[in-house]
Amino acid sequence: MADQVVPDEIRHPGPAPIEYAGQWVAWDKEQTEIVAHGRDVASVHAAAIAAGHPEAILEKVRRPDAALSPLAPPAPCRGP
Repeated sequence: MADQVVPDEIRHPGPAPIEYAGQWVAWDKEQTEIVAHGRDVASVHAAAIAAGHPEAILEKVRRPDAALSPLAPPAPCRGP
């Protein structure tokens, strides 16, 4: 069986290193290198453009302790 090539528009970057948790990262167009990072998406995008990557792919890196569900556990009931 021949090797299959995945088109660029379908390929996804690998997981970002843990030190970027909670930050925005900008991947290069090939999605192989992080070219900028920070807490504010606009400044990360601007930094990627300034670094010569106007087509960078932006991603918010999840914190490892972040819940997968937006629902918080119920608060304990307090009697009258």
